[in-house]
Amino acid sequence: MVIKGDGKLQWGDGSNPLDVNLYRSAANVLYTSDNFSALNIIDRTPYYSDGNQALIEFSKIKDDGTGKIDHDTLPAFVKVKVGVNETTGEVEYGRSLSGTVSMLIVANLELERRIKDLEVEINMLKNK
Repeated sequence: MVIKGDGKLQWGDGSNPLDVNLYRSAANVLYTSDNFSALNIIDRTPYYSDGNQALIEFSKIKDDGTGKIDHDTLPAFVKVKVGVNETTGEVEYGRSLSGTVSMLIVANLELERRIKDLEVEINMLKNK
């Protein structure tokens, strides 16, 4: 393990070049350019509570034409500024996985309500 003067932490297996890193990339941002795995991650994201809009918001997400998510189409609740492109000066966005999970929970509840409403309507039609 190596701790650089700028605070960057790097690890290797001891016999090969260092291949894993963890560092502060900006204020309040801890970053690794490698894979990250944990037994558990504690999430303190607020509950998504924008009416019955989760499904509508998710339906607006598009791909970028290369098989990746077009981050410009993400709902504001999950869209996170991750930096500025040094070449173009454009703001780059990422997706908050915690925010996405919160919205998915609400979207699931919205679907559950829709299903229950449809079941009631089906039973009413059957009993006519």
